[in-house]
Amino acid sequence: MFESINRVWRAAAAASAFLLAVIASQPVHADALRDWQAGYDAEQAGNPVLAIENYSNAIMSGELNQRSLARVFRSRGNAYHAASNNVEALNDYNTAIGLDPAYTLAYVSRGVIYHEAGEFERAIADYDEAAFLDPDYALTFANRGGAYEQLGRTDEAVADFRRAYDLGLTQEWLVQALTEYNALP
Repeated sequence: MFESINRVWRAAAAASAFLLAVIASQPVHADALRDWQAGYDAEQAGNPVLAIENYSNAIMSGELNQRSLARVFRSRGNAYHAASNNVEALNDYNTAIGLDPAYTLAYVSRGVIYHEAGEFERAIADYDEAAFLDPDYALTFANRGGAYEQLGRTDEAVADFRRAYDLGLTQEWLVQALTEYNALP
């Protein structure tokens, strides 16, 4: 179940991160943007090593404003995660949060790392922050519900699964979980 969340989350988050960079209020130089796009393309093609290289080039360019830099660090964190290097992924997520403490997706991403490591309380803390920052981001609630479920906190899990569903997340695993808990609307 969590792997399905993770796949959907990564695709949506990567696309969102790129779009946010394009509309950022401060200028982003063409070389950094090209490297960022190349990283995204490599990630989508299933080549996290090349994605990491391109994201690193964008970071090292010195051409990114702080907000965009946070997004590239998160994107590189996603590529590290895809390459099963969760230590570096966590470092990049922490850097992204340090650069932009209001960056919802960085908290969700870091929460996934903690979640997968079985550190459910830490994951919940990050999902809580993400829910505070963006109460309409469905995957935050789906992920937090999964962490609650792992801790045996069924009422909270069902409430979050239901919230994710009400926000428009209708993945098969979520509908199945809500059906098993007799919590579909």
